[in-house]
Amino acid sequence: MPQQARSARPLAGLVLALVLLLGGCRVQFGERSATTPGVPVSTATPAAVPTAPRSPAGTPVPAGTETVIEAPPPAPAPPASGEQRLTLAGSPDGPLTLDPALVRDADSAFIVRQIFRGLVRLDANLQAVPDLAERIRISGDGLVYTFELRDRASFHDGRLLTADDVKYSLERATDPALVGGDGRRLPAWTYLRDILGAEERMAGQRPDLPGVEVVDTLTVRIRLVRPAPDFLTKLSSPPAFIVDRWDVAGGEDWWRTPNGSGPFVLERWEEQRLLVLRAYPGYAPGAPVLQEVDIRLGADALEPMNQYERGQIDLVSVPLWALDRVQAPNSPLRQELRVQPLFAGSFILLNPNLPPL
Repeated sequence: MPQQARSARPLAGLVLALVLLLGGCRVQFGERSATTPGVPVSTATPAAVPTAPRSPAGTPVPAGTETVIEAPPPAPAPPASGEQRLTLAGSPDGPLTLDPALVRDADSAFIVRQIFRGLVRLDANLQAVPDLAERIRISGDGLVYTFELRDRASFHDGRLLTADDVKYSLERATDPALVGGDGRRLPAWTYLRDILGAEERMAGQRPDLPGVEVVDTLTVRIRLVRPAPDFLTKLSSPPAFIVDRWDVAGGEDWWRTPNGSGPFVLERWEEQRLLVLRAYPGYAPGAPVLQEVDIRLGADALEPMNQYERGQIDLVSVPLWALDRVQAPNSPLRQELRVQPLFAGSFILLNPNLPPL
């Protein structure tokens, strides 16, 4: 790209992202974080977070060969130079909700992943690894998952995040009252039904979630109905993210100024114009390199490819109509192009009740 058409911000690794659209599907930034994996508008940098003690109490785990997954060590921070601010074009409509239990669209999910976090996350290879958990123990029969939480993980207001918060969040995400009583409309119907009692709870057949047990302040145990090899991957989805119960109790629109525990704080949200995320210094195991993420909304989010070429945004998904031009041998954009694998699924439905054409 010619110098005059590029953003002047020297953000290493922020380059054109190639997105392949299969079958006319609209693929967006959706499921990926702006950094390694937020704070409410009103919160500031917290004071030192107290360390909570662990208790040996708890229910015995079934016998067998136990699998233990440790949190990966913090990756070394890349060298930073210049202003560490990322500008993106979001959705013209803006996020529909920032409530992790109700988010369905990719644009909202992208922002939710910056503000909130769960027990696990997907790494660069799309493998589930501990996030709020520092250690995961899986029983030999694959039915019991024990999560040991980081002892310094906190919400953005500085309150220590505990196993009670995990239990509350999973119970809330499976509460059919969130969607007027029809639990099948909950995102958790797709992601959390493996948990013992979750399907019955969402179906309105029981008021509790027996599969989630608080062992001690920093240990939570989840029991499944049946072994599920993809359970940890599902647990990396927004419905399993941890929310602050006191924040939720603040009213129906609590998610407009959320007190999350992710790497970024929601600093400002101007409807149909701009959403600003600010790095959370207290994020464990380490604060993000990016200090600010500006997401354009409304009319300012239109024609993102043209905005990238004018140097107005730093990252863009390449639309189908621009692929040939971007990949042409003499294209100045070719050197900025990066191909990023994404989750995708395609299928064909056949109706056997119709006669051949």
